[in-house]
Amino acid sequence: MNEQQDCLQARQTVDDTSAFTAEQLLGAEQHIRNCAPCETWRNQVNMVAAAAKDMTLFDVPEALTQRIMVDVQEASSSSALSVRTVILSCVVIAASVCVFSFESFDTINGVISWLIGFVILFGFKYLIQVNARNDARFQNQN
Repeated sequence: MNEQQDCLQARQTVDDTSAFTAEQLLGAEQHIRNCAPCETWRNQVNMVAAAAKDMTLFDVPEALTQRIMVDVQEASSSSALSVRTVILSCVVIAASVCVFSFESFDTINGVISWLIGFVILFGFKYLIQVNARNDARFQNQN
C-alpha cells in the first residue's frame, strides 16, 4: 500500500475501534504516532472534539423545529413533484398530439391549436398548485 492508503486505513481504524482487532488498533496507533500528517490530523480531531464539548447548547423551540422540518419536506417533495409533473406532462402531450393529430393533421394550424390548448391547461394547473402551496404555508405560519 502507498503512504496515503496507510494513513487513510489508520485513521479509519482509530475512528471506528469496534470494527477492528486489537492488533489492527495497535498498528494504527503506531502509524499515527510515527506519521506527521496523521499526528496533525489527530491533534485537529482532538481540538474539534474539545471545542464541541465546551460549546453552549441552546434550546430551540419545538415550533421552530417543526416549521423547519415542514419546509424541508415541502422543498424536497415539490422538486420531486415538479420533475415528475414535467415528465408526465410531456408524455400526455405527446400521446394527445398523436391521438388528436389524426383529425387535425391535415393542417398545421390544427396541431398548433391543440398544443396551445394544452399549454393553457397546464398553465392553469400550475397556478392552482402554486396557490394551494402558498395557502398551506400561510396556514402553517399562523
